[in-house]
Amino acid sequence: MSAQPGQVELAGSMSGPWAEWPLQPENLRQALRDFGAPENALKLHVDGGWLTVEPGQEFFAVELFANASPAQLLGEVLQQLHELRLKKESEEWVSTLRVIEYLRSQKMEALIGLTVDGIQVVGRESAWCAVPEPSPWDWLRRNWLIVTLLLIAVGSSLYLNRDELLRIWQEGTQKPPVTP
Repeated sequence: MSAQPGQVELAGSMSGPWAEWPLQPENLRQALRDFGAPENALKLHVDGGWLTVEPGQEFFAVELFANASPAQLLGEVLQQLHELRLKKESEEWVSTLRVIEYLRSQKMEALIGLTVDGIQVVGRESAWCAVPEPSPWDWLRRNWLIVTLLLIAVGSSLYLNRDELLRIWQEGTQKPPVTP
């Protein structure tokens, strides 16, 4: 699915040792609700003592987020939850969590990172336009050679069998004799 204006795309993940940040799914869902973000925007996955915060789904409508920027809102949610961390200084945490907000003529991309000082959101803007919906002419434009070869083959077949086709046509158009 390609992005459309008014959508927010979530990608990447934030992961590190669960023992340093024993975050629970209920706490994350409640914090998302409290800040006005979709409850399923982020989800937790714990595997082998490793906690991963990842997107719940890829695309969301921007209207589902409260009046703030979606990246800033998710950063605030994670910052509030980050304050519950047990060990404050760790270099094992890594984040590629990205929030991309698509507007009419630009996209705003933000990376949400976890540092010693807490959650930081770093963003940038770039020009963007939505991919237009494909039209029936697009298919013809992509497959013009195949269509041309098929038309030549059908036309040649009709030309070679023209006498037989003409006979069948004439038999079908003749009126049967009227019997008194």
